[in-house]
Amino acid sequence: MTTRSDGSFRTSSTAETEALGADLGSILAAGTVVLLSGELGAGKTTFIRGMARGLGVDDPGSVCSPSYTLVNRYPGPVALTHLDAYFMRSGEDLDLCGLEEARLAGDVVVVEWGDRVRNLFPEEAVEVVLQHTGEDERQILVRNHPRPPVAGPP
Repeated sequence: MTTRSDGSFRTSSTAETEALGADLGSILAAGTVVLLSGELGAGKTTFIRGMARGLGVDDPGSVCSPSYTLVNRYPGPVALTHLDAYFMRSGEDLDLCGLEEARLAGDVVVVEWGDRVRNLFPEEAVEVVLQHTGEDERQILVRNHPRPPVAGPP
């Protein structure tokens, strides 16, 4: 995996894409919203599976696309709520899926197809854009990347 200082990453395997998701998941604060975008086959579910692992969810291997269910919730020390916004167009649609309740409960909320509803979220929401650039290669851009906590003086 290659990394640039501008928040862009290049992965060359599904394992690297998942590992990058795990790295991000490990530093996300409870209640964070992540808007995830990328065409079909870009690796969104793989990336989210990694985020689940990084958050410590109970069964990260069970992460799957919520295309037909619209919302999947994965319990753990910090739960992950995974929404599919492909057919959503309004805040009302998101409310019906329990977005605000999940955030208030301290879940990390990942909105797949987040570019379709970007205008409904504050500017500081974390954005992840995946682009398929080869068979297993991905270009991944992370905007508003959270920084790992810095330990203070003892």
